[in-house]
Amino acid sequence: MKSLVWPAIEAYAEAHSATESEVCRALREETYRSMDLPQMVVGPLEGALLKVMAHLVRATRVLEIGTFTGYSALCLAEALPAEGRVGCPAQGHGPPRAGHARVGDRHVYRLQRALLG
Repeated sequence: MKSLVWPAIEAYAEAHSATESEVCRALREETYRSMDLPQMVVGPLEGALLKVMAHLVRATRVLEIGTFTGYSALCLAEALPAEGRVGCPAQGHGPPRAGHARVGDRHVYRLQRALLG
């Protein structure tokens, strides 16, 4: 598959980005083992960018629309303060399977239903 990003730029970004957390790595690996289209998961570089954006705006709550397996939601939760919350409308795709995950003191909720028009 042809890359969208020059290899030198991707190598630079990897060298200068935060390391992927253990919980995110485990979820990404599980996604690749268990899902039909695992390439839809957000990768470590994109996850690091989401964390930076959440820090920049000092987010305390996030509503993620279009959750696949929850990788980006976990990345965002790691960037929030202790009282932070991430809500994810239910999509029926893989983990977090329990519907509620914790990242330290932060919670990631799988909401039952998104608002439909």
